[in-house]
Amino acid sequence: MSIKRRIEGLRFRENLFIGEAAYFVQNKIGGTWEDAVALISEAIINNRLHTDPKTNKPDHLTTKVSNNELQHWLSILFPVPEDPSELVESRVNKRSETINRTNNETLPRNAIGKLSIEAARSINIEGGIPPSPRDVMSLLQRWAQDGSHQDVLDSEIVITKNRIGVKWVTDKGKQKIFDLECCAKIIKTYKHLI
Repeated sequence: MSIKRRIEGLRFRENLFIGEAAYFVQNKIGGTWEDAVALISEAIINNRLHTDPKTNKPDHLTTKVSNNELQHWLSILFPVPEDPSELVESRVNKRSETINRTNNETLPRNAIGKLSIEAARSINIEGGIPPSPRDVMSLLQRWAQDGSHQDVLDSEIVITKNRIGVKWVTDKGKQKIFDLECCAKIIKTYKHLI
């Protein structure tokens, strides 16, 4: 179930368990559910949020917080700007952070997907326009011929009547073909990173 749906079901409740309140925090600032639980627990320990029953050792399954107090605490910690231009600017900054972020959560899982994104980025930096799948594939083929990225790319290029691509080696050592169709899917799915 998505975070937004969970919040819809909890929005009108007067008191929330810490585990439930964590979804509101997660929706407001992002991050993991565990981080949100830790943030709420820290606020309770530092007397920024009050609990029912009163405790210094909050538990996400048994300790409750007031929904109104939680919303007030969130609005103090993360205020919404009154000037709409500030909101737009913060969204633009957030988008650029997303583009610059290159951790494993945002990149494709397999090595050829990551290499495709790297190739697309280098084309985008050089030309300043988003690359087409053909441009990315031609760069991957050039890298394969040059012997670059030998840990991923095989030196063999695939050009047949129906397929254009490169051979690559999986983490388990199997050889597979990465063709133009796969490249197009990767670029479409991860265009926010290019």
